[in-house]
Amino acid sequence: MAGTTSSSASNPISELGSSLKRGSGDIGWEYAELADASNLDRLKCKLCGKLVSGGIYRMKQHIAHIKGNVAPCKKRMPHTLGPMDRFATPINPDSSLDGSRKMRQQNINDALFKQRTHILKEEVERTKSLLKKQEEEWALNGCSIMTDAWSDRKRRSIMNLCVNCAEGTTFLSSKEASDEAHTGTYIFEYVDKCIEDVGPQNVVQVVTDNASNNMAARDLMKLKRPNIFWTSCATHTLNLMLQGIGNQPRFKGVIERAKSFTIYIYAHHKTLALMRKFTKKRDIVRPRVTRFATAFLTLQSLMEKKNELRAMITSDEWNESKHAKSVKGKAVVNVALSASFWNGVSLCLKVFAPLVKVLRLVDGDRKPSMGFVYGELLRAKEEIKMAFKDQETHYRPILDIVDGKARGRLDSPLHLAGYLLNPYYTYANPSLENDNVVMDGIAQVFEERGWIWKRFG
Repeated sequence: MAGTTSSSASNPISELGSSLKRGSGDIGWEYAELADASNLDRLKCKLCGKLVSGGIYRMKQHIAHIKGNVAPCKKRMPHTLGPMDRFATPINPDSSLDGSRKMRQQNINDALFKQRTHILKEEVERTKSLLKKQEEEWALNGCSIMTDAWSDRKRRSIMNLCVNCAEGTTFLSSKEASDEAHTGTYIFEYVDKCIEDVGPQNVVQVVTDNASNNMAARDLMKLKRPNIFWTSCATHTLNLMLQGIGNQPRFKGVIERAKSFTIYIYAHHKTLALMRKFTKKRDIVRPRVTRFATAFLTLQSLMEKKNELRAMITSDEWNESKHAKSVKGKAVVNVALSASFWNGVSLCLKVFAPLVKVLRLVDGDRKPSMGFVYGELLRAKEEIKMAFKDQETHYRPILDIVDGKARGRLDSPLHLAGYLLNPYYTYANPSLENDNVVMDGIAQVFEERGWIWKRFG
């Protein structure tokens, strides 16, 4: 390190047994010499003549082109090792060196290889010990396999597989799949290999999004492993519901007007500064992962700041600015002063909020959500009815979208079983046992897939 001498350091490759001190056999001194007898940490590179402060450690970084602390040597040897850390690059003996030098480098390589092997074994054992609790939980209460695909900045397609249980989530596999077509067969084979690794007897369900290739993989899995559920991602399904509702004309127009309002405010320094002045430095745009979540939170934020925004566009500062005279600026004023716009925002929030509440439940990590999805979705539908004062002509198109997206995804036998077995609902409504839909679902779980009953019953 800078400011320390090398005389107190010891070689991490213990087999060589050489101490790192000035004038010793440390490999770094092959390429360095003291530049000033009065400053033992200031060295001169024999290859390029550069003066380096920080002792032999820093000189070896210079020679080996280790970035961060010192400029690299412009005339460095192609294969140079400094014992800087246990993961240093091995040396390849150069034919231009004499026999003793080759032997010395080969000894370093051998010692470093042994050390790496030992470190690798230790790391493998440490990882196995960390996985032990999860593996015990898999065998005791089962687990879920979750798969996802995404593209990195280089547009490479990456597929990931994780195992989830009560002890937490374990990353299991990741691979680049840029050269492969992500067909249902390809996904099925990848997931099936993971199930074999975890143990088919330990896997309760596979969780994916609703893409058509995943649904094709689901059909193949049902043929091979009928006792394993294939469950659609609840977060993705709820986002599809919200997107479908948001595309209806009565809501789409409101969302588009809110979008045009916020875009104009954020597009100009003057309007943005003025908005933050009136809202006391609070923003009106609240970005989130999904486009619809951002739209909902922005509508919510606009409603919270309705009075401040109206005060802004009627202020002298606004009226004296060029924005009060521009076409788009006048459109912004019309939006902020429109009673129909604010009534539309209010209705949007009443309809979307119950579903967003369910979305937050399933997208959080506080507690397992499987036993709550079906019940909370029923509750959300009742709140949507109330938003339209139980007028079926108004709420029916909304519930048709909700039911259509949920069908086969959030009303599976596993969801129905979780709903019935959740005391949160059964204590409040003991008559659930008389619900034919719920009882048919749980019967399918415990009769057609009786292995769950044998294990957990």
